[in-house]
Amino acid sequence: MPVAEVNGIEVFYTDQGAGDPVVLIHGLGSSSEDWQLQIPVLTPTLRVIAVDLRGHGRSSKPAGPYTMAMFAGDIAQLIEVLGIAPCHVVGLSLGAMTALELSAARPDLVKSAVIVNAGPDFVPTTLKDKALVWQRLALVRLVGPGKVARVVADRTLPGDEHAELRDRVVESLGNNDKATYLSAMKAIVGWTIKERLDRISARLLVVASELDYSSVESKQPIVDLAQDATMIVVKGSRHLLPVEKPDEFNKILVDFLASDGEAR
Repeated sequence: MPVAEVNGIEVFYTDQGAGDPVVLIHGLGSSSEDWQLQIPVLTPTLRVIAVDLRGHGRSSKPAGPYTMAMFAGDIAQLIEVLGIAPCHVVGLSLGAMTALELSAARPDLVKSAVIVNAGPDFVPTTLKDKALVWQRLALVRLVGPGKVARVVADRTLPGDEHAELRDRVVESLGNNDKATYLSAMKAIVGWTIKERLDRISARLLVVASELDYSSVESKQPIVDLAQDATMIVVKGSRHLLPVEKPDEFNKILVDFLASDGEAR
C-alpha cells in the first residue's frame, strides 16, 4: 500500500485502475477496507484511490484533537500530491462529512461527490440526543472500541445472513486505538456545514438508507441548499449500505460516476 506525507503525517492509500480518479473515504473507526466490494467494480473504468484517514487503519495516529477541517485538509493535500484534481469523491458516514467539508472548502479539487448516510450536521440539540452522544463517548472510554464494535455490528447488520459481515466489522472497529477513535468521534460532534452548502459547486448525490441512524428528512437540506444535488433512498437498508447491499449500491454508484455526476 502506498503512503504519502500529508500535513506532517503518513497517510496510507490504495491506488488502482485507470480513468477518471475517484477518492473513497471510509466511515468512523474503519479504513479503506470499507470499499472491498466496490473497488473491483470501479477499477475497470476509473482510477480508484481508497484512503485511510488520520487516526485510522494504517495511517499515522497523531494525538488529538481532530476536526472535520483537518480530515478534509488531509484529503485535499493528498489529492494535490497525487495530481488528480478535480476528482470524484465518495464518502460513507464520517467519510461523507469529510467529502462535504472538502467540497465546500476546496471546490477546485472536487468534480462530484457521493454522500452516503450523512447529514449536513451533527449537532445534538435535545436532551435525548445529547445523552446518546455522551453515552457513546463514555462507552468507548470505559470498555474500548471492541465492545462498541459489537453494538454497532449487531445494530447495522442484523440477521443470520450478515453473520460473517458482523464479525468483520467487529474485527475492524475493535482494532482501533481508543484515544484516536475518541478524537475522531469528537470531531463529528458539533460539526455543521449547513451555512456553507451553497458554496458547493460540485455535483452531489446523496445516498440515504431508509433505516439509517438519522432520517432521510435530516439529509434533505443538502439537496435543498447545495448548488446541484439529488438524493436516492435505498429501501430496507441501514447505515453500512456499501457492505449490506453492495449490488444495489454499486449500481447507483457506477451509474452516477459514469454519467459524470448526474444520477440516472
